[in-house]
Amino acid sequence: QALWYLVGYCHLREEERTFHLGRIAKLEIVKGQRGSGYFEVPEGFNVSDSARRRPWEYPQHDPIQVRIQLAAKLVPAIPELFGNQVSVIEKDHDGALIELEVLNRGALIEAVLPFGAAAQVHEPADLRAEIGSIYQALAERYSSAGGAV
Repeated sequence: QALWYLVGYCHLREEERTFHLGRIAKLEIVKGQRGSGYFEVPEGFNVSDSARRRPWEYPQHDPIQVRIQLAAKLVPAIPELFGNQVSVIEKDHDGALIELEVLNRGALIEAVLPFGAAAQVHEPADLRAEIGSIYQALAERYSSAGGAV
């Protein structure tokens, strides 16, 4: 499944933003003089770098540092799963402890949930608790008789 994004200037937030094409309700191409809707691509902008960003790197809130303990089976896939901005803090035969900067908590939660115990968020404590609550709700749902929703 391909995901398409548009990198452009947002006049509402007055900064470069990345937009998911499926969420764009209206697009207006503006032609004009500087100061009246004109926009130049910033010097040093690289569309490949923007395309490689992970969902949790798209700004939604102030940055937080997140530490995740990975099982050994996930260690070879660290660059593929977490990109180039991840730091490996510790690594041994049991797995690795990684750290990354997160600007979108919800996107990170969606990324680590499918790995279950193989990707355990250690810090910050409130994010770990939030993920724990999600797993607890899932366990309750699946342990109920008949699996009724």
